[in-house]
Amino acid sequence: MLPMDPIDQLVEAFGGIRAMQRKLGEKHASLIQGWMETGNIPHYREPQVRAAAKRHRVRVSADLWGRVFSAESKAA
Repeated sequence: MLPMDPIDQLVEAFGGIRAMQRKLGEKHASLIQGWMETGNIPHYREPQVRAAAKRHRVRVSADLWGRVFSAESKAA
C-alpha cells in the first residue's frame, strides 16, 4: 500500500471528507475534495482547520501539521 498524502492523513484524522466538512462548518464537501485533489490547503485556511481540530478533539501530530502547512504550501 502506498503512503498517504499529508492532506489525506489530515482528512482521515477528522473522520473523512464529510466529517471534516461538518467540523469546519463548511457547506460543501467539494472544498475538502479539492484540497485532496490538489494536495494543498490554502494557508489562509490554517487557523480554521487548527481551530476545528482543537474544538472537536481531532488528534493531529506536530509532524503532520508541519507537512500539511509547510512553508512550500504557503508560498503557493
